[in-house]
Amino acid sequence: MDSIDVKRTILNYLLKHPGSRDSIDGIAWWVLKGRIDLGLEQVRVAVNELIAENILVSRDLGQVAKVVELNRERNDDIRELVSHRKSAGSGGDHA
Repeated sequence: MDSIDVKRTILNYLLKHPGSRDSIDGIAWWVLKGRIDLGLEQVRVAVNELIAENILVSRDLGQVAKVVELNRERNDDIRELVSHRKSAGSGGDHA
């Protein structure tokens, strides 16, 4: 699974579960659950890229941890990204 697919998986989950937020490790747990083709580092890279793109926001909870959630101000952009990536990936070659 490439980086775009990992991002799409994360965004699809967060869109289907409004208000969801978790640490990067927590996101990795539900993304990786049942997946042997993904690694924790791939999820961390994808989450950090989505934060850098301002698609996800990271909130510091003090000593506990940082949590990540959708940037709700970009909901339309997020839906477009997920939709575009699905369309773009539907006709490609997949091993």
